[in-house]
Amino acid sequence: MSLSMKKYLVNHLPFLGKYKRRFVACINNLRRVKSTYSQHGEDQIIRCMLKNYNLQNSMYVDVGTNHPSDISYTYLLYRNGLRGIVIEPNEELCRLFYIYRPNDICLKIGCSDTSAVLPFHISKTPVISSFKLKP
Repeated sequence: MSLSMKKYLVNHLPFLGKYKRRFVACINNLRRVKSTYSQHGEDQIIRCMLKNYNLQNSMYVDVGTNHPSDISYTYLLYRNGLRGIVIEPNEELCRLFYIYRPNDICLKIGCSDTSAVLPFHISKTPVISSFKLKP
């Protein structure tokens, strides 16, 4: 698909993004042979760094986790039997976690060094969503 077609779909049919995210999660869940789920193989680096450790009773914490399998640092660990806590303020993405990573604990919150209640802006591309800081 060309870049201009993608731009057209994002700008004129933004609701399709929700279905694409569900489709990607479903496909990744069904696929048995995929070496990495992160953007640049970071999950492979993490797995390699941890290979000499007994992780049987270990867990991960993924803050700002975004999608359960697409561009994910922890989905490869999940596929290899580890479980953890994922922190994602986007309700749509948390629902995908409940479906495709039911053994993880998904917290629909944001994290900061100060406590506050802030509005959460969900972008057309959820990976760049953010909290709106008060001026």
